Amino acid sequence: MHHYQAMVCSTLSGQPPVQQTWQSVVPKEATSHSGLMHALLALAALHRSHFDSCRSGHYRNAAIRHQNLSLPYLRSLLNNASAENCNALFPLSAIIVVFVFALPQSQIACAEFDPFKEMITIIELVKGMSAVAEMTRDWILRGPLRPLLRPEVWGVSLVIPEDIGDALNCLLLRNNTLIQSDSKRATYNTAIGMLRKTFEILALNPADHGVGLFWPAVIERHYIDLLKAEEPMALVLLAHFGVALHASRKNWWSGNWGCQLVKVVYEMLEDHWRPWIQWPIIRVGLSSISTLTVPCVLSQDLPEWPIDQIDFPQYDQTMMRC
Repeated sequence: MHHYQAMVCSTLSGQPPVQQTWQSVVPKEATSHSGLMHALLALAALHRSHFDSCRSGHYRNAAIRHQNLSLPYLRSLLNNASAENCNALFPLSAIIVVFVFALPQSQIACAEFDPFKEMITIIELVKGMSAVAEMTRDWILRGPLRPLLRPEVWGVSLVIPEDIGDALNCLLLRNNTLIQSDSKRATYNTAIGMLRKTFEILALNPADHGVGLFWPAVIERHYIDLLKAEEPMALVLLAHFGVALHASRKNWWSGNWGCQLVKVVYEMLEDHWRPWIQWPIIRVGLSSISTLTVPCVLSQDLPEWPIDQIDFPQYDQTMMRC
């Protein structure tokens, strides 16, 4: 627990009030909820396995053991959500998401790691965490965990850097001109709008490591179904989301996710769709894999955004995908 409070909690957010809540309020709540305590210990052990190569096996086993013990507790809380247990339920669901997000970036990761399939799992988990947040929102906002929901942030609207705006406008243009299905077109437009909001929040909170999880939390179920079906436009949007994740790549639990997503989407797309992820390819540093030209230019010379300088938020073997 000392390692969690000294080293791990500060990596869950770049906002001091949120960090303090993870550091003091959540561990205090964990003293009354064993499942939450196991989740915090699991994340601390996973963090140590990430940085201590000599004892990675020891910490790996500890991380999995504690995670195994936290999941049944989460299920029991989900079945009995109340004002009395919401301060354990919400952080427990969030910690489990971070654990699964961090797993492929650690030495525990399996050799047959599939970034696309794993991201689908993470999106589903984030949607589940979002459902928990909605279920407990009124209770949480009246209690000591209020900073975790940060209600003052999500309504802010900012002007995003020009190259991001150009890239998103290109997506809207392609969607509105080429996607024939009204329902798909509407779903993609909503997802693009939420990508814009994600980049706005990143611009407002460049050191907040958890902001990249905003988009999976707010996208529609229909988009997730299209993504599972490997619809090209859904994959193109996923690659653009990879740019948002890439902004927090120096954080241990998000690591190389952005680059991995863009690369796997490039490999999944047919040749005539690949030009539409040229901007993500360049932004995550994979320009060597493609020399394609984006067939949509809204300005002659796209300005550079200094994203490289930004530091932006029972576990069985089948769940580990190993």
